[in-house]
Amino acid sequence: MRSKNKRTILVICPYPQNVAAGQRLKYEQYFDAWRESGFEITVSSFMSDGMWSIAHKKGYLIGKILGTLRGDIKRIGTMFVLRKYDLVYVFMYVSPIGTSLFERCFRFLSKKLVYDLEDNRFLGADAKTKGLAQILRGTDKTRFLVRSADHVITSSPALNEVCLQTNQQKQCTYISSSIDTDRFVPTNQYSNEKKVTIGWTGTFSTRPFPRLAAAGVY
Repeated sequence: MRSKNKRTILVICPYPQNVAAGQRLKYEQYFDAWRESGFEITVSSFMSDGMWSIAHKKGYLIGKILGTLRGDIKRIGTMFVLRKYDLVYVFMYVSPIGTSLFERCFRFLSKKLVYDLEDNRFLGADAKTKGLAQILRGTDKTRFLVRSADHVITSSPALNEVCLQTNQQKQCTYISSSIDTDRFVPTNQYSNEKKVTIGWTGTFSTRPFPRLAAAGVY
């Protein structure tokens, strides 16, 4: 039962909790701090655990279609309870495919909405997408949320400047991705005369970057 002194946050995110590096580095590691500050947190991911397990594998077309439909149905159900939350925190999008209809409904029904986006959702290839590809990739969703959110959280100073020009409230803050230093502790238990070991906390989507770094070393 909700405490009268507790403020409530609904986190709207693409992936289940504790599986995606982007979510972990952007906000999941702060949940304990938010709770200590007096917030009750509810997390609503678009993907189920089952959908996550096949989302980035080849094939499984029927499973992916059904998973997407289930995610959209879940979002429709969430619309009926949005008003009970003090703050709705949207990471990346409400629904990944289609027009900005879901995002517009969530914006209209939310008391306060904070939008946290990544560079590739607003800059680069996504910003240039047109036609059917634009609808399928949902690029209008990002533009609408940047424009209409009560506050926008960005991941780089350059992106923050772009969003400040777009957001109607002129409320944008650059907060860099960070690492949980209680979990990842620097150590040097070996001589630097030996091979250097580099840790990597990413997932499949960032796999090319450590390979690129390694290519520059060898």
